[in-house]
Amino acid sequence: MNMHLPRARRYTLFALLAIIGLGVGFAPRCGHTQSYPSKPIRLVLPYPAGGGIDLVARPLAERLTEIFGQTVIVDNRGGASGLLAMQQVAAAPADGYTLVLALNTQIAVNPGLFSKLPYDPVKDFAPVVLIGSAPYLLATNTKVPLKTLADIIALAKTEPGKLSYASSGNGSGAHLSMEMLKSMAHIDVIHIPYKTTATSVHDVIAGDVQMLFVTIGTVREFIKASMLIPIAVSGAKRVASLPDVPTMAESGLPGFESVVWYGILAPADTPKDIISFLNKSMNAVIQEPAFQARLANESVEISGGTLSNSSNTSPANWSNGSK
Repeated sequence: MNMHLPRARRYTLFALLAIIGLGVGFAPRCGHTQSYPSKPIRLVLPYPAGGGIDLVARPLAERLTEIFGQTVIVDNRGGASGLLAMQQVAAAPADGYTLVLALNTQIAVNPGLFSKLPYDPVKDFAPVVLIGSAPYLLATNTKVPLKTLADIIALAKTEPGKLSYASSGNGSGAHLSMEMLKSMAHIDVIHIPYKTTATSVHDVIAGDVQMLFVTIGTVREFIKASMLIPIAVSGAKRVASLPDVPTMAESGLPGFESVVWYGILAPADTPKDIISFLNKSMNAVIQEPAFQARLANESVEISGGTLSNSSNTSPANWSNGSK
């Protein structure tokens, strides 16, 4: 994203290098992992229930529960751009029983938004694995005559400040994606932040707000029911689930690209053999055809990775805090 967030760039580069190039070996289980896990594992989500992050976390938790023979509990802890959840996990015992599924906002954006973070995204966490990434969808309600990106830009330029957009909160990927659109297209659109994705989607459908960026899986059924109009996807390429929907670049904004990534983190000082075991287990799950098909249905592109498999998207491409 074309925004100046030097601290975000620094944190993103370090954090994503760690997540993608995770130096863990897949040695036989030993040490701490001989009895791990012996009780339920809590996977904390830094957002309320009902958002796109749930569509990634819950299938993963279900499959890990089957593999581990111990329940992996999804614990939604929304609020304050994820600060509360991240602080809670950073302070949790470093024993592998508390993990967090973090997004760009918690690792890359918050350091540029808040002068004092209650956690250090690099020092307070041990990266486990990068699950994948997904584009956003720019969508409008059916009550406005806006069918293309060109329509949105033309109306916004003709009547500055008339249009509004919803997001799941300040600093969210959806918020920053629209701010990038405003900057690149030189338009004025009013931001209406919400506490949850679900309420923001509801108000766009109701016509209280005209548009929003949102993860595709979150609104897939509303698109099918013709309750929302898909305008463009924010990634570098079209998605299989919406093959007729163009990218933002194809729609008239060359160079526009914004995606959300999903990374599993543990508290710092979690034993390396537990991190290795979790990394190996999660990589195995995300390589399963059934799991990949389930996430593909939500337009999530699988990543995964270890030191010997670091062919994921280069961290340099994510170092500006937009992805």
